[in-house]
Amino acid sequence: MRPRSWKAWLAAGLLFVCGAAVGSIVTVRVGQRMLRHALLAPVDAPAPIDRSAQRMERQLARALDLDASEQAQVGAAISQSVHDLKQLRVETARRVQQILNDGVHAAGAGLTPAQRAKLYELAGKRMDRIGLVLTPAPAAP
Repeated sequence: MRPRSWKAWLAAGLLFVCGAAVGSIVTVRVGQRMLRHALLAPVDAPAPIDRSAQRMERQLARALDLDASEQAQVGAAISQSVHDLKQLRVETARRVQQILNDGVHAAGAGLTPAQRAKLYELAGKRMDRIGLVLTPAPAAP
């Protein structure tokens, strides 16, 4: 091993570590963005499932040798399924929001007011990252 070859290995290692760090950060950010879109997009918003449905319609029309009326019938059935799946996603997002809120409020029930305020602040920041909102705690009786 030449005396200066360790510098090349060090540079290569440093480059690898920096690449891994940047890749990890980008992966997290893209994941958060995709999750936010999945939770908050309305039913009529374009989504990847729309492109999949169009591709499926074309493939079925070719593979099954469908005429125009059969193609319209299959297309309508696929479109209805896509709409139902999008509606389910919206309903599930509402349910996820409610479950997370209920969990945070249940966790805060036994804490001191200062601890509860800090919990709500931290949970609110985390939920905001994915586009959800922490609702105010119900008033104590």
